[in-house]
Amino acid sequence: MKAIVLAAGEGVRCTPLTNTRSKVMLPVANRPILEYVISALVDNGIEDLVLVVGYEKEKVMNYFGDGNDFGARITYVDQTSQLGTAHAIGLAIPALGDGNGSFLVLNGDNIIEKETISKLIANHAGDATVLTTPREKVCGYGVVMSAAGKVKGIFEKPKRQISHMINTGIYVFNRDIVAEIENTEISGRGEYEITHTLQNMVKGNRDVRVTVTKNLWMDSVYAWGLLDTNARLLASCESAIEDTATIDDTATLTGNVEIGGNTVIRAGWSTGVMILQG
Repeated sequence: MKAIVLAAGEGVRCTPLTNTRSKVMLPVANRPILEYVISALVDNGIEDLVLVVGYEKEKVMNYFGDGNDFGARITYVDQTSQLGTAHAIGLAIPALGDGNGSFLVLNGDNIIEKETISKLIANHAGDATVLTTPREKVCGYGVVMSAAGKVKGIFEKPKRQISHMINTGIYVFNRDIVAEIENTEISGRGEYEITHTLQNMVKGNRDVRVTVTKNLWMDSVYAWGLLDTNARLLASCESAIEDTATIDDTATLTGNVEIGGNTVIRAGWSTGVMILQG
């Protein structure tokens, strides 16, 4: 299976952090958010990736290159105008190459576990499968209404709470989604949105399934949300010290600590869970 990763957006709700780089390149536990997405895909044996880039694309392309350093083969597609998720997916599908197999679509600015991707792929059936996760408060998110494992409605940031199931923006599609995307009308926000595509499929009695996960899925909607994302990932990370780091014998390091290259820790320093980059 191949995957399309959406990484073209600016992430305006995370300004000013995104003034000089896109949201997918914001660091969480010393790695860009997008790197976690790519790692989860590669850990599932999904190595052929199409990255849709746009805003500050050079930083994405310079960091990941052809993907070889990350165990992947990356093709880039430039979405010069951010006209929505359906538009981005439509641009990327030809880069998947020939074949009729299904493919994954993920946002590049969410943290997801490899087990979640495995479950979604295993559960895929019908014309499309949507990954959802339960939340008590869903304000600011798209939501999904379902019954008996099938999507009955999908709504982008409704004004009132009509479901506790968040649309994670992670999907498995069959290749014939192309025709559905071509028939998607522009939304009131001036975008071609994949949620509208899916809603049209539901109305047309297409077989759109739902998979629910309670595994880790994190979306830092606003800049301050990165604090919680960092804290949760730091709590689970393993200690790592680069060979070029210099640590005084009297320094005390406790808990999970990642020390970057050329970092100097002097006498008397004491620290717990953290990342230091030289």
